[in-house]
This record gives sequence, C-alpha cells and structure tokens, in this order.
Amino acid sequence: MQTVGQIAAGVAHEVKNPLAVLQLGLGFITRLPWSNDPPILAVLKEMGAAIERVDAVVGDLLELPSLTS
Repeated sequence: MQTVGQIAAGVAHEVKNPLAVLQLGLGFITRLPWSNDPPILAVLKEMGAAIERVDAVVGDLLELPSLTS
C-alpha cells in the first residue's frame, strides 16, 4: 500500500502539470493587445487568482505527510 507521501506526491504531480499549462497560457493571453480591455482583464485576473489558489492547495497537500508522522 502506498504511503500518504507517495499518494500526495502523485496527486500533486498530476495537478501541477496541467496547472503549469494554464499558467503559461494565461501569461501568453495577458500579453495580447486586447487583453487590456477591462472586462477581459478582470476575467484574466480571476483566472490567475484561481491558479494561485490551486497551487497553494497542492502545496498544502505536499505538506500533509509531515503532519501525519
């Protein structure tokens, strides 16, 4: 049976890879001229904040093994 640390690391890896793609895509989109339109900019900022929240959750998940030992 896998340990909590191994499971957490596997889940973190599976989440962080697509998250990195989202971050790169968002960075690309924010450099486009039309991204400065206020409604679009607001959505892009929300998307960036959501990515940061998921990244923080993954970070917390990786700390889980130290809390259970």
